[in-house]
Amino acid sequence: MTALAVATDNVDGRHQDDAKATYSEFARCIVPLLDALGWRGDRTRLAEALPHFPQQTELIELINTMANLKYEGREVLGRMTDIDPRQMPCLFIPEDGGTQVLIGALGNDLLVYDGREGIYTQVPARPVMGRVVFFTVMRGNASSFLLPQAEWFRKVLERFRSIFLQAFVLSLILSGLAMLSPLMVTLIYDNVLSSRSMETLLWVGTGMALFVLADAGFRMLRSYLFQYVSVRLGNLVGNEVLRRLLYLPPSLTETTNLGAQVSRVRDFENIREFFAGAAVTILFDLPFIILLLLALIVIGGSLAYVPLVGIALFVIFVLATRPVIQRTNAAAAQTGSERQSFIIEMLSSLRAIKLASAARLWTQRHRTLSAEAAVAGYEVASVNALVNAFSNGLVVASAVATMAVGVQKVFTGEMTPGTLMAAMALVWRILTPLGTGLSVFTQVGRILRSVEQVDRLMNMRLESRDETLAGASSHMRGNVLFSNVSIRYAPDAPPALVGISFTTNTNEMTAIIGHDGAGKSTVLKLALGLYTPQAGRILIDNINLRQFDPVQLRRQIAYMPKNTHFFFGTIAQNIRLANPAADVREIEEACRLAGVLDQIMALPAGFETKIGDHNVAQLPLALRRRLGLARVFLRKSRLMVLDEPEVGLSLDDQADFARIIDAVREDATVLMATNSQPMIECADNVLWLENGRMRLWDTPRQVIPSFLLPLRV
Repeated sequence: MTALAVATDNVDGRHQDDAKATYSEFARCIVPLLDALGWRGDRTRLAEALPHFPQQTELIELINTMANLKYEGREVLGRMTDIDPRQMPCLFIPEDGGTQVLIGALGNDLLVYDGREGIYTQVPARPVMGRVVFFTVMRGNASSFLLPQAEWFRKVLERFRSIFLQAFVLSLILSGLAMLSPLMVTLIYDNVLSSRSMETLLWVGTGMALFVLADAGFRMLRSYLFQYVSVRLGNLVGNEVLRRLLYLPPSLTETTNLGAQVSRVRDFENIREFFAGAAVTILFDLPFIILLLLALIVIGGSLAYVPLVGIALFVIFVLATRPVIQRTNAAAAQTGSERQSFIIEMLSSLRAIKLASAARLWTQRHRTLSAEAAVAGYEVASVNALVNAFSNGLVVASAVATMAVGVQKVFTGEMTPGTLMAAMALVWRILTPLGTGLSVFTQVGRILRSVEQVDRLMNMRLESRDETLAGASSHMRGNVLFSNVSIRYAPDAPPALVGISFTTNTNEMTAIIGHDGAGKSTVLKLALGLYTPQAGRILIDNINLRQFDPVQLRRQIAYMPKNTHFFFGTIAQNIRLANPAADVREIEEACRLAGVLDQIMALPAGFETKIGDHNVAQLPLALRRRLGLARVFLRKSRLMVLDEPEVGLSLDDQADFARIIDAVREDATVLMATNSQPMIECADNVLWLENGRMRLWDTPRQVIPSFLLPLRV
């Protein structure tokens, strides 16, 4: 059975009969569509590309899944009979219901996968309307995102070049319509009213109605284009920013506070909101103000000097207030970020705050930060109010001055009333952007900073480098060697490890012991490739760790952290994080080895029990630790790395854990940080660390008396 066939039977650990009743039509179409497109990936890649809850897959989730697998989707409306067989395979959603994968032509019929029935069938082509989604392979190196990418945002915008060109043409048409309106006003005032011709008035009124409809239609079309760009850009930038953050080296992410990382994610939201707002529309209208000014000069002559003076005053005001606006906005952003970081820190440490009775202290800290943010916000609001008042006042003053000069020209006979009304219509069309122009410039400055942040992130060197380095072998034996390894986390920090050397062979268990801060977790992080030592060598299966791609290496290592994290989802989904392609039988076996299967099956929903939200703390600690151990066993790795698995457990549970780990180490090498006597006793070797230095390397029999006696005393 091929990997795709297995995935069809068991995307989420169920057989096809169960999947037919459980999964949506779109979810059932994914594998047949990939098979028809000639995709030759494995089950793991498919499982990683699926949405979090694949059962609820709709069209947008299907398109995103295909994009994760490097297939770009393009949706159009059309009839089934109009689809060229050369464009197949494609997805077809008829108006009368159902979801189908059109695979190819068989004479006058089509070979179709019916997502509703979950079967392949041969049907005649029908002239029914529906949505058609064509998929093409994304060009370029599939791993190119791993490389630093200069000017990334500009390259993304180039994808929308044709849409921006269409929006530019629409803005030109709208400016032309804006110049046409004054001509109609002149015609009404100077000809229709004087001649009292109802027939002419009817024709002019019809023309005005057509003008209004055309103006509204073109504006709606342009708004649709910008909304499309906003949605697509938000999806593209959001996915790439998140993926980039996930692949950054731990040395960058672990030293950055959570608030700063949240701000990185917010940067792309600012960009999306900008393209969805009115600011981008005003920017597209600005170049055509020159055309409107030329039209005003033709109609009103010297009358055009009045709005020109207003525009000049506006530019001077912008240049004068720009430093103040930038300073106040920067201060507001800084204080807002600090308050956000504080709130995130507080929410993630609520229990510790309560246990320490530090609620009053945290309230005082929040009061101080909130006051600073409020003052900064008040300054921004005050500056914005001043700017808006001046801008609106300038618009009104310019319009009144234009009217006054125009009335004077009418009195002297230099201009007709109709010409004055037409000129005033153009003046308002020219001056209106000034009312919001300064806020637009402020938004543009903020967006440029967000783009700069996104480009800086995309230009960082990532942890994964599998486009140049070999991945870890799936036949890993599990030999680990440290040779004179030294590391410090920062240039001005004390060494975390100094001159560490040891060797653990296949199927051996090594216990790493020592006081808190001795360097136990650092040894494990180095073995996992999370950090690179400044001195010494680390070999896995006699290959230097620097030759491995870090991400590929960790996929071959089973790891249990000191604090087991659970994400929102079912128990099965949380365990399957260690092996996305695992089926139900494999998950049950891993849970049986971890001694937690009976407890899971005793739950009302079994493996479908939702965890990872606020109720995860209600689960017994031993159950949570065993679920973490089940992840380790599901990885089926020849190298297991365990970081203090006994934390928080009773002595009986520690002894039980020791028996479980001792039973499975015949098939794996175990590297374990621990201070638990039952765990140490089942080890083959013990590495005793003190202050980042190796105090002793020996057997448990030789180490335990010296290590545990001071603890008992």
